[in-house]
Parts: sequence; structure tokens; C-alpha cells
Amino acid sequence: MRFLKASQGARVAGRLSLLAGMLGLLVFLGSAEAASAWHLTSVSPTSGCPGTEVTFTGSSFSGKTATAEWYDPSSLISTFQSSTATVSSGTRATAEVPFFLQLSGNGLGLAAIDHSNAVPFTYTALLTCLKGAPGATGATGATGATGNEGKEGAKGATGAQGVTGATGPTGATGATGNSGNAGATGAAGATGSSGSVGATGPAGATGATGASGPAGATGSGGSEGATGATGETGVTGATGPAGATGATGATGPTPEVDSEVMGGSIGAVTLHPGGSGTEQFLAGSGLSTASTDASTVGVGSSAVATTARNLFVRILGSPLPIGQDLGFGVAVDGTVTALRCNLDTGSSSTCTETGGTASIPAGSAVSLVMFDDGEESVTLPRLLFGYEEG
Repeated sequence: MRFLKASQGARVAGRLSLLAGMLGLLVFLGSAEAASAWHLTSVSPTSGCPGTEVTFTGSSFSGKTATAEWYDPSSLISTFQSSTATVSSGTRATAEVPFFLQLSGNGLGLAAIDHSNAVPFTYTALLTCLKGAPGATGATGATGATGNEGKEGAKGATGAQGVTGATGPTGATGATGNSGNAGATGAAGATGSSGSVGATGPAGATGATGASGPAGATGSGGSEGATGATGETGVTGATGPAGATGATGATGPTPEVDSEVMGGSIGAVTLHPGGSGTEQFLAGSGLSTASTDASTVGVGSSAVATTARNLFVRILGSPLPIGQDLGFGVAVDGTVTALRCNLDTGSSSTCTETGGTASIPAGSAVSLVMFDDGEESVTLPRLLFGYEEG
């Protein structure tokens, strides 16, 4: 389902319709509250995607189950839906947010339980539920009321680098401190006197060498002069000031996406293993029932050739099959393209492909193809998907 720019008149008409719907629901819920003993104080969280578990807090709750009542005036399919709530005490109950095709408006609506008074609740747009808000972390699913972590949105191209700021001037060099005075050199010690040479003995008879006279005693060494005192260290010059930081360059422009397409299944989808011939197909945009024949669900593309990219697929509802390998992809005229992703139901309920693309010739039929690469048949409660064209 493509997002199209509405005219100003259409926006005014939509807002008047939204206001009339809200006033009608307030009258309906007000009359219902008068006949119900249940009183609703708050809901938590106060906003969420389809499948998010919401806690109802109030008084005079009773029984084991009740009917949770949801109203989304900006939904494109049905503005009012109900779901089964589990009552855990006289003040607390839980229920899951039902499926609304929420693609426009601000999603502001109401929630009630067993004809109680209504409190505000915001229905998150489906495209945000599929991708996850930019930079934000989605909630965790089965462990509590928090939903699964949202997948990171597609990264836009990096903007051009800003101009480098001018380098600030170098601070002046501090003055060099004066050198300390050299210490005085100590006086050289006196040289000791030489000992006397011993007398030469008389020449002996031929053949025998006369004995050598004794060596004279060595004179004592003079004492070492005292070391002069070390001069004082000169004063260190002051550090010059740091130069000013250059201005930051301007941020590059944010890339634009030509169009965004999304769709999903009507009811559950059952997949069978076995390779070619066991594929199931959904319409390339909008809600549809799964079919083994792509020609019965394919949606005609634009009158000009285009390219699809950034595929997102999410399985809604519980319980999920354990440890099954599933594949999803964009098909053109029934032929699977390189734009596809895989998920293991034992560890995730979402998959994404941001690298591959699918070339879509003018006037061709586009569909979402689904494979069971595991060993057993699986049933998926509900399925939502989205991708970008341009």
C-alpha cells in the first residue's frame, strides 16, 4: 500500500470524520459505562503496535476473561475492534492490541474493558512497527508486556563532509628562564711525592743473575677536592593561550525515499516444506489471502520501471513454531528476485534485507513469496511486510 499525498480538502474532510468518530465513541462508551460496574483507571503502556500486551488497571473487575474494546479513528479498515482480556484480579487484566491498518493520522484513540469508561491509547503506525523508530530499540515480546525489539531503519547515505574550520593562531612561546650559575670547581689535590729508586745490586758472576733490589714505597694520593654547589633552576616561561576552534561544517542533506510499500496477510498463513511448487504468495501491497498462484494476487507496478529495496518482514501473534527456517522475498511476475531474507522462528519473528534489490519493469505484477525451508509444515498467525521503491 503506497503512501500518497492527500489534497488539503481531503485532509480537512478526514479530520472532520475523525472528530465525528471520536464524539460518537465517547457517547457510546459513556452510556456503556453507566451500565457496567467496571471502572478503568489506566492502561500500560499507553501506546503500541498490533500484538503488544497492554495491562488494564482499575476496580470492580470480575471473572476469568473479559472483552477489551479498542477504537482507532484513523484506521483504514475498521475504527473499532475487540479482543479477549485475561482477568488476573479485581484490579488487573491484560489483552493484546488487535490489528489496525494504521497508515495516516496521529493514531490517537481510546481503550476500555467490559463496557467500562475509556482512557486514551495511541496506535503506532504499521510502518513504524515494521521498521522500528530510527535510533530506538523496540520492546521485547514473550517475556512480558514489552514488544520485540524494533529493527533498525535503513541507513541514509552519508551527507557531504562539511568545510573544515580555519586553524586557530598558535599561542606565543613563553620566555626562556635564565640559566642558573655554574658551581665553583673544587681545588685539585696535591700530587704525592715519588718514592726513591732502590740501589742496583752488584753484577754477579757469569751465568748467575744478581738479585733485584727491593721496590721503593708508593707515595700517598692527594685528597679529592670538594664538589661545587649546583646552581638554581631558571623559572619556566608561561604557556601561550590555545588557538580558537574552527566552526563545524554544515550537515549534508538527508536522502529522500521515493515511495514506501507495505502489505500483509488476511488471517493465518500455512507453509509446507518441499521446495519448488510449495511456495505461497501475498499481494505486493495491501492486505490479501495467501495463494499458491502468484498471478491471482500480484499487484500491477508503476507505469515506469523502478527498483525495490530494503525489505522488512514481521510475524505477528503467538505462539510461533519452534526452530523452523523460513524465507521471504519480492517476486516479479511470479519469479523470485534477489531481494529476499530468511528467519529462524526459534530465535526471531522478523527478518530484513538491505543489500539486495529487485528490478521491476513497467507494468509487471509484484507479490511477496514465502518458502518453508524446514522439515515440517508451519502456520503463521499473521504476517506484515514493507519495502521501498524508487
